[in-house]
Amino acid sequence: MSKKTVSGMLASAPTMTVTPEHVEAMRKQAFRALRAYDAARDAAAKAADDARAKAQREERAKDAYLAARMTLDYACAQLGIADALPADACERYEREDEERRAKARAQRRAREAKQGGHPEQTPPYQAGVAQG
Repeated sequence: MSKKTVSGMLASAPTMTVTPEHVEAMRKQAFRALRAYDAARDAAAKAADDARAKAQREERAKDAYLAARMTLDYACAQLGIADALPADACERYEREDEERRAKARAQRRAREAKQGGHPEQTPPYQAGVAQG
């Protein structure tokens, strides 16, 4: 609140009659606002945790792939095989993998659009007010 608003409220305070009902209504409004704030904060924390967990899963998967590839390359070198996975096979696999990912993204977007948008894109004040 600005000083002007507060001073205006204080100036009109002597003429205002505050009843217990006014106090109870203001208290309820304050609690609803607090619950909405808590819900928004919890939703933001959950979204951050989900993003962090996803990044960790992707990092572990990448590490596992690199370890498997290095093991394969080492085994091939020990056996005298020039390359177990020719370049065209790797490119084909990567292309197919990207196509699968694109298809999964498109399906997820369609599902989110059908449900009314991505949960992380819902403004937090709406999520909290709906619960209040």
